Amino acid sequence: MACSKAEDLINQLIEATLKLLDFGLNIIDALRVQKLLTVRNQKIGLISDDACLPECSLRFSLNFDLMMFNKLLRNACLRARATLNELRVCRLRYPNAPLVLEPKTKAKFQKLKKKIQDFDDAVRSDKMLARRDLRDFREISIIFSQLEHDLKLL
Repeated sequence: MACSKAEDLINQLIEATLKLLDFGLNIIDALRVQKLLTVRNQKIGLISDDACLPECSLRFSLNFDLMMFNKLLRNACLRARATLNELRVCRLRYPNAPLVLEPKTKAKFQKLKKKIQDFDDAVRSDKMLARRDLRDFREISIIFSQLEHDLKLL
């Protein structure tokens, strides 16, 4: 019973982490596109948005939105690590109960390792990210790598 519950928890954690990685890659792509559009607009000398706005308009910042998404992503990663640590504590309490994972769980873990590597490569090779965003993404990448290592220890 405890083994199947632990395996279910591991499966849920892997699936959620895969979704987080996809979300993080989408944010990196959005930042890259925003930077390319900004550079293009500066080169061709388009009219600034401020000149087109009426007096009573609502302004928003894509940078602020992406910064909020970065914070959400980081917090979700930290929560996933906390859940994994709880699972490890539970495993230490019952050391005689072996945890044998099904092949589909192992396949999901291999997929997770590949996705983490892709995320890490995207963060390392991207020259379009601002320094502040790059620092955030490197921190998130480290958290994902630690999460992968923690899953291996189970």
